[in-house]
Amino acid sequence: MFVSDNIIFLELHKTACTHIREILMDVVGGSFIGKHNKVPRAMIEENVSFIGSVRNPLDWYVSLWSYGCDGKGSVYTNSTNGNRSVMGLGWKQDAKVAFKEVWHLRNKNQNAWERVYSDRNNKKNFREWIRMINAPEFYYDFGEGYGVSGAAEHIGLLTFRYLDLFCTAKNERVPPFLNLAEVADFEQKKCLIRNFVRNESLEKDLLQALDDLNVVIKEEQREKIIQRPKSNTSKRSANYIDYYDKDTIDLVRDRESLIFDKFGY
Repeated sequence: MFVSDNIIFLELHKTACTHIREILMDVVGGSFIGKHNKVPRAMIEENVSFIGSVRNPLDWYVSLWSYGCDGKGSVYTNSTNGNRSVMGLGWKQDAKVAFKEVWHLRNKNQNAWERVYSDRNNKKNFREWIRMINAPEFYYDFGEGYGVSGAAEHIGLLTFRYLDLFCTAKNERVPPFLNLAEVADFEQKKCLIRNFVRNESLEKDLLQALDDLNVVIKEEQREKIIQRPKSNTSKRSANYIDYYDKDTIDLVRDRESLIFDKFGY
């Protein structure tokens, strides 16, 4: 989370967070307070504007999987590690929920996860992985409260993280939903973000957000933002769409319909 006097940038995983944060540090100045963390309720009540970043879900999943093929990221670590720490699961908040998550994490199929992470250029591995990550029997394997939330029945991991980070405060949970209409209603009423930066038009959207927030940017700063090299670029060899077949595209479009509909992907 990046915090300045008037702006808070909430960092959704795999959406160019480092790149955006570095630009904000240069342009407006501020502090970096933890990566991908949620905002305390007290900060929401302050007179600040929130910025968030998003990405085409089809691209996002390939990036997340590729990152795991490098042995990185919480999804990879939680799904392949048999000795995951039980700390940080919200025991004080809801001990029953935390215990349920621990039980599932200790009984996951590590071998299956290790197999699908074995080669970032193997498209069949990716397709198996995307089916696993969206299958009920695997919802609990990567933690984050996704499986126990009750929301996983209707939404994919990207939408869950989006709602958790952008629509709830620290120590608050995404509620269970009865249908997708409830998901959309929750997002519309609770979303904190005033300006979104899409990965696909990052510089343009970020500059527009700063203009909307009355941040004065000199012309030379604008040029530096536009020309600034990207951070943490992917090592995969193919375009993200090449990893999919029709069935897996349809799966992601169904599970991440909120993101597709809201941002026109």
